Amino acid sequence: PARQVPLASPWDFEPDGAQLFIANAGTHQLATLDLERGRLGLLAGSGREALVDGAAYEASLAQPSGLVLDDSGDVLYFVDSESSAVRALTLDGQRRVTTICGRGLFEFGHVNGVFAKALFQHPLGVTWADGSLLVADSYNGAVRRIDLGGGQVSDVDDGFMCEDSLC
Repeated sequence: PARQVPLASPWDFEPDGAQLFIANAGTHQLATLDLERGRLGLLAGSGREALVDGAAYEASLAQPSGLVLDDSGDVLYFVDSESSAVRALTLDGQRRVTTICGRGLFEFGHVNGVFAKALFQHPLGVTWADGSLLVADSYNGAVRRIDLGGGQVSDVDDGFMCEDSLC
């Protein structure tokens, strides 16, 4: 039962019908809350802080913070703030965690380009926009675009939100 299971630094949630996905940063895991039955369960993460891909329960996460579902609802994207990584959890079939960008704990920077070379620093938020992911790259003070189809990371134009009263 959900009321009997403590959360540890829940930093974000993503609703999906009658369930709620939760980024439980303190335990380095993702959880799911069944809103109709009032049950909380493990979705992904071994509880070990690291950047290790694999089957959902065996994968290691590092302070998952931002969550977003793709348009199909088949993939839950998330950012791991401590490993400065952007990752994905497949929800259809065998649940697996894969890293899109990121190299591990204490490997960070501000590098655009192909996924294998791109670096972030302490990303905290992510959202879905026109087939791409937008990431709040907090320590770099930047919004970054992840073009999933093209395999590229770039900065979102600095002036995209600029209005006279905000510039």
